[in-house]
Amino acid sequence: MHSDQGFQYQHASWRTLLADAGLTQSMSRRAHCPDNSVAENLFGHLKEEMVHHTTFDTVAEFTTALDEYIDWYNPCLGHSRA
Repeated sequence: MHSDQGFQYQHASWRTLLADAGLTQSMSRRAHCPDNSVAENLFGHLKEEMVHHTTFDTVAEFTTALDEYIDWYNPCLGHSRA
């Protein structure tokens, strides 16, 4: 799980939640906004190409669509998107 260094992401309860879910935490370096550019690019495309144009009736439906989008995005276009 990548985030900036905001207080909420450094809080023990957030770190415990991530650990309990089996996730590894990473944070951008202090005052180095380019660290977030790759994630911001992905989320921008995700919202424009999937989220803003689709209504999901269940969490399971959203999760399936998200998995399919990531499977498509990563190997096909992830490295070449502007």
